[in-house]
Parts: sequence; C-alpha cells; structure tokens
Amino acid sequence: MPPITIDVFSEGKTEREIAGKLCRRGICPHELKERGGGGEQEMLRKLSLLLRNWFDLAQEQRELLRILVLRDLDEGRTIDGLCESTLNVVRRHHTSARLISHLNYDHVFTLQTDLSGLRLALHIANHRYHQEFIKSTIDDYVLNLALRPATAEALLQNCRKEDWIITTDKLVSKVRDEIPELLRQNGIPKLVEAKVYVRLYAALLQMATTPAIFAGKVLEHAQTDDVQEVFAPLLAAVHFLGSDSTSI
Repeated sequence: MPPITIDVFSEGKTEREIAGKLCRRGICPHELKERGGGGEQEMLRKLSLLLRNWFDLAQEQRELLRILVLRDLDEGRTIDGLCESTLNVVRRHHTSARLISHLNYDHVFTLQTDLSGLRLALHIANHRYHQEFIKSTIDDYVLNLALRPATAEALLQNCRKEDWIITTDKLVSKVRDEIPELLRQNGIPKLVEAKVYVRLYAALLQMATTPAIFAGKVLEHAQTDDVQEVFAPLLAAVHFLGSDSTSI
C-alpha cells in the first residue's frame, strides 16, 4: 500500500521542520507534504487555492484530499476564532461544512461534511510552557521537549566542546531559571514567549541557527516516547486523517 499523503498548512517554518522529523523518524507513518508558510493570510490563501482546484474538478476526478492545518494561539486570538477563520475557507466552496472537537483533545478539530473525498483536521497549539506567556505556539511544545532530561542530554552531547564541564541538569536550569532571572535583575522584562527561551537554549549550546532549525534538532535527538507524548494531539489529528474511519 503506497504511503498516504497529507497536505500540511501552517503559518511558519517551525511546523515544517517538526513535520519533516516526525516523518523521517517514522513516528508519523504518513507523508506530510508542506503546503503553507508565509504567515496566516498567505497560509489561508494557499489552503483556499488547493480547495478551489479540488472542487473545480468533476466529482469522479477528485482524489481523496487529506489536509492538516496547524495554527498558533497568538495573543488576542481565541480557539473559536481560529476555528471560524479556518472553516470560512472551506465554506467558500462547501457551505454546510463544520468542525467538531476531538474526543480526547479540545484543541484538535475535524471537518464534518457530506463529502467522502475531503478530510481536514485542525490542530491549535494551546499549551503554554509558562502560564505568564502571552501566547501559545508550536515553540512551547518544542521547549517542553527540549527541556526533558533525555533530550537535553542528547543535545548537550551532540554540541559539547572538549573543555565544557556543564552538566545536563545545569543546562536545563540555566535555560529555565537562571538566565531569565539574570535578565530580570538587570532590568530586562520577563520573557513572555517560548521562542525567546528556544533562542537562549540554542545560544547556550553555541548553535548558530534559527528556532525552526533548532526545533528539528530537538526532534532529532529526543526519545520517541517523549516525542509521542509532547506531540500526542498533533499525532491524533494525523491519525484521524490517515484512517478510513470518520470517527474520532
């Protein structure tokens, strides 16, 4: 049986790195084909274009279309609002479409229509690593995974220079507590989003890279069980899209 292809629409590059690593490690059994990028409006535009081209085909010519949409819960946004903006794109082509919540995850939604050839799942990042963060993004999941002892140990061993004496526990403590507190003591306001912590982490390891590339490194070095636990909601959305059943 050929691998199932799922078209992935996301706003940024980090999701692309995560999807790629999930596939290459075999944690995701399907092919995740990146389609989005370029910010929210560009992502929604590309989603609309794919749907329009699909609906323009005669019904007998339409191949099964499986779509995964990944959204961040930015400051001032709501889960209901993100559902509505995603659903509105579909409703331009099929007015009776609706989204229903996953049985196990209240931030994962699946598309319900009378069309047998269209499947769509929406994953909204709703986990904040710290409660004081102003928004929830996919970087919060990356940070969660990166600060787990096994991941931190693997990253440290991969980047360690000959004269380094820092331990895994000390590395985690510096990223999570010491550096943010040092910044606060020097008049720099508290860090309010996961991406800043991710950049600090990469800098400590002397990795001259972007948060997106760092996310890929984290996925590459993390233990499978940890990846499956942290990204369980996303993998549940993928499972829905890859199954033959319409139940969730």
